[in-house]
Amino acid sequence: MIGFDPLTLSAAYILTSMTVAECPAQTAPQVNVQLVTTDNPVVGNQTPEQMASLRSDRDSTAYWHGKWMPGGATLTRGMALKEGIDIEFKTHPAAAGTVCLSVDKVNYTVTFSPTIYLAAGLSDCVSNATLAHEKRHVALDETIINNNLPVLQQALEDYMASRPPQPPVPETLTESLKTELMKKAMEAIKGKWGNLSYQVQQAQGQVDTADDYKRDTAACPGQFPPYDGVRK
Repeated sequence: MIGFDPLTLSAAYILTSMTVAECPAQTAPQVNVQLVTTDNPVVGNQTPEQMASLRSDRDSTAYWHGKWMPGGATLTRGMALKEGIDIEFKTHPAAAGTVCLSVDKVNYTVTFSPTIYLAAGLSDCVSNATLAHEKRHVALDETIINNNLPVLQQALEDYMASRPPQPPVPETLTESLKTELMKKAMEAIKGKWGNLSYQVQQAQGQVDTADDYKRDTAACPGQFPPYDGVRK
């Protein structure tokens, strides 16, 4: 994606013997990184027994809740936390059959769309308290993601700045080179993205403490299991 390796190009390209000087000066592209959040409907048609499987899923807050809050969970598995990239290019005519291809803008989006589960049959008080607890998990996730956006942006800017000036390329190769560039851009920030995902997963225990539990369940005395400090 991000640099065009001359060893991988076709013989037709190599034989053109084009030079970087034949293309306009290539300036650093604009990099835009953003978070898009989606509020999914709360799922409330499962019993606590049906939700038990979420207790072994590290992408579920139920993994961290312990035995004291069995009626709720927030799931960020799969496409609930994903990344996407779109790169806008500029082309400039060069010699016959070739063009200068440069990056104009890089638009990178983190999409966060968790699903909150509330067990069926909960009292209104317990349901409201559990929902408030799960929303605190979601708010923490959003904070972590937002804190990581500048890190992701810097990584993309550094990668783009590291690309050497590009010579003209055959017009027939432009689409494949665009695709390759996007793949390499994603590879360049793979480690940063992996760290973000890990932070989101591991931070959930910060919400499931004795003080948090007591505060979140105080409105419903006697309606939640006692806090025993046991997570599993």
